[in-house]
This record gives sequence, structure tokens and C-alpha cells, in this order.
Amino acid sequence: MRSGEWRDINCPDDIADKFHHMGEWPRIRPLEAIVSAPFMREDGSICEKPGYDSLARAIYVPNEPFPEVPAAPSVQECHAALDVLTAPFAEFPFAEPAFKSAFLAHILSEAARLAIDLCPMFWYTAPDAGTGKSLLSDMACLIVHGHAPARRPWPKEEDEMRKQLFAAMLSGERSLIFDNIQRGHKLRDRSLCAVLTSEWWEDRVLGKSMSCRVRNLMVLTATGNNITPVSDMARRSLVVRLVNDAPDMKARRFTIVDLRAHVLEHRAELLVAALTILRGYQLHGAERTYPVTLPSFERWSRHVRNPLLWLGLPDPVETQELETDDETGTLGDTFKILATTYAAGSFTAGDISKMAGIDEALNAALMSAGCKEPYSPTAVGYWLRDNRDVVDAGMRLVQRKRDSHRKVNTWQLLPITRSLL
Repeated sequence: MRSGEWRDINCPDDIADKFHHMGEWPRIRPLEAIVSAPFMREDGSICEKPGYDSLARAIYVPNEPFPEVPAAPSVQECHAALDVLTAPFAEFPFAEPAFKSAFLAHILSEAARLAIDLCPMFWYTAPDAGTGKSLLSDMACLIVHGHAPARRPWPKEEDEMRKQLFAAMLSGERSLIFDNIQRGHKLRDRSLCAVLTSEWWEDRVLGKSMSCRVRNLMVLTATGNNITPVSDMARRSLVVRLVNDAPDMKARRFTIVDLRAHVLEHRAELLVAALTILRGYQLHGAERTYPVTLPSFERWSRHVRNPLLWLGLPDPVETQELETDDETGTLGDTFKILATTYAAGSFTAGDISKMAGIDEALNAALMSAGCKEPYSPTAVGYWLRDNRDVVDAGMRLVQRKRDSHRKVNTWQLLPITRSLL
């Protein structure tokens, strides 16, 4: 090796340990992301200069040449950019215009992810296989990052979901997709719900007796046939639904034969179009009045949802009404059966599980309301705690004093007009 030439070596262990145990590194610039394309900052400006960006706390290392984003695009230029961005996807059979808006929101979310604290999840669904949902779900990541998203199977256990999400955050994944979920699956997961509404996440590192805190910068996606986000997942989700009426989907012919290759070839143009829309909105549309922001996703609403509304597109949040189920009202049948049986008296999880073993109506109502094992006192107990103080069918589920004899919690259904004191 010639004198003065750079060579790559690993950091010596003793130096790495010393830095790790310092805790705070006041002279070292924080690094939260490495990006490969221009992106939007929190203040609405566009980062196009390679190197470290202090506002975003990210290093921008372009993986191909990108034209400049117009500094002050006109409204007409923004509409033209929208035409450029949507043109490659014109042949996808979006079931309703709002689903197309949700797809565009996915692209803008990837481009603006460093500018927003929290991002809703995108669900791609269709009644049949071969409609194009998996292909379409890759496009946002291809445009913004130049590669397909990381893929994972849908975990069967909640603890496995938590581990997968944390591992993806630790490895710096920006886009993660759960592909080909079981047909007709109603999707609920407490770990996933928690991650979607957490800017920072702390967990134990697998195989080590240490925990780590990491910034959540992922955009999460899922695909499946007739899948439905339910319960708390519903308000954290946007849906892209495709419905194709072609009798033989395998025989379809497309104007763009290889969409992935086409998008990668025109990636720079498509990304600049997306950033032009975001930049133009900041200049011309940000002061207008828009619908109430999506709860928990206020910054996303300002930076992603509102630009689409400004351009006259349907609201992507409408897809929550069309394709999700927040299960509002699903507790009513269970509450009515329990109120009839126990009147004004109290009951326990064990009482309900025994009754579910002989009452088919109660068993079905509990299953529909999210209790997967109505015969299990433990499962029913968790279900009761999950729905504590919830109102349905004119009644509120209230936790009462602990039964000291049986050492279990007691519950009661009270009309909402009655005092809970």
C-alpha cells in the first residue's frame, strides 16, 4: 500500500467499548439514517446536497444522479408532476379513487419519512391472487430508495412480531413489508400498533443482556387477499384495494411490460415529481384549511395527506371507512347477554368462561368481539381489561373491587347514565 493511501479496518474493540460506555457523545454528530436519494426535511425544505445533514441527522449518499427539485414550483408544475408520478400505474385496477390516493400517500410517505414522527401503515389487498398488489406495494420503496422493501412473513405470535420489528429498526430498515398474509385474516397486533405510534422504541437485543433505544423511521406495509385491519389497527392504517374484472388475469397485457425495470429506469424523474408536489404544497397550499388531522399522525397529515387534498385528489383517509373495521359496536351483543344474565350484579372472568361453554350465543359474541378463547378464564380476563370503561349498547364495562375470597377481579355493566362512583 502506498504511503498516505486510505484503507478500511475495523474499529479496535477497546476504542469501541470506550465510546459505548460514555453514554453521551457531545462532540460526535448524531446519525439516525443513511439515505440514498433527495428527501424532505421537517421544515418542508428539500435536502439535495450529499453529505451530513444536521437538521435530519442523516447522511445523504446518492446512489445515482438526480436532477434538481424546482425551488419554487408553480401550481401547474405540481399538477404536471402528479401526472408524471401516476402515469406508470394507470393500468392498476384501483377499486375506488380513494385507494389510488392511498397509494400516492405511500410514495409521499417514503419521500417525507424523515420529516414526520409517525407514519400510518399501508395495506394492499384484493379479492384474488394475481391482481398486482404485491408488485404495486413495492413501488414506493423502489422510487424513493432504489430497491424493494425488506420482506417478512406475518408472525403467528405477538412476541415474534415485536422481535421482528425491533430487529428491523436496529438494522436500519426504512421499509418493511409483511407479504401474502392469510386470506380473509382480520389483523390486530398490540406490538405493531405500539410501534406505529412510537417515534422511539426500546427493547432487549436478542441474545444479549442489554437493551437498546432506536429511532423508528420505517414505513410498514402488508399484502394479502381480503385482509382487514381491525380494532386499534384500523385507525393506524390506510388501504389500497385492487379489484380486477378480467376473466383471465394471466392473459392480461400491459403497456409497461416490466414495471419494476421501468420504475428503476425512471426512478430519478419519479422521485423528483414526488418532491415537487411536497415542495409546491409548502409554497402554495399550506395555509389553506384542511380536514382535522388523523389522530396520532398530525405531522403526516400536514406533510403527506394535505398535499394530495390540495391537488384535488380524494382523501386517502377515506379508505379507513371503506376497508377497515374499528370494531365499534361489536361489544354490544356481548354486553347485552351479560347484562341479561347478571342484571345489576357483578361477574368475573371465570363466570363468563363457564357460561360461554354452555351458551353458544355468548361464545360467538365473545369471538366476534375479539376474545379468541372464550372458554379460558385467563383469555377472558385479558379481554375484560382490554375493554375496561368501554361504552357500547348504552352500557359501560366497569372493574369493581377485587373478590378477596376468590382472589379475582369483579366486573359490572352499568347504564352510562348512572354514576360510576
